[in-house]
Amino acid sequence: MFGKPETEMQESHVSKVSTASGSREQATIGSSIAIKGDLVGEEDLVVHGRIEGTVTLKQNSLLVGKDGHIKADIRARVIVVEGRVEGGLFGDEQVIIKKSGSVQGNIEAPRVALEDGCKFKGSIEMGVASKSAQPAAVSNANVGNGHKAEAVAIRK
Repeated sequence: MFGKPETEMQESHVSKVSTASGSREQATIGSSIAIKGDLVGEEDLVVHGRIEGTVTLKQNSLLVGKDGHIKADIRARVIVVEGRVEGGLFGDEQVIIKKSGSVQGNIEAPRVALEDGCKFKGSIEMGVASKSAQPAAVSNANVGNGHKAEAVAIRK
């Protein structure tokens, strides 16, 4: 930072991530950074700071680090939460809430993983039922520790 050439500073904040499609760049928002507004990008992102607004990463991944706090609706290919999120999570592929993660908002993704010990308040929708599918029965039940579960049977 002090005394380093500008190119070294930029490289220290961007790292390569190995993926199935090769290596991709990954941006990092540090813990002292706060952003208000709409964040749009076409690379993977790691957030250790604060964001308020919307986050759209199209075909990329978002990791909310343990110190990260996002008050926004998020759309990304894969969303991993280790910190706090207040807002909707829209994962095109998967949403993962880690043990240290806290989410207050709805989740929409084909695959959702909630690790034991995470905090979650909201609803989860995994996939969209086709127009020919009709709900056969809906039941609500309280399960363990006062958490509410909702089961829906679908007939095709």
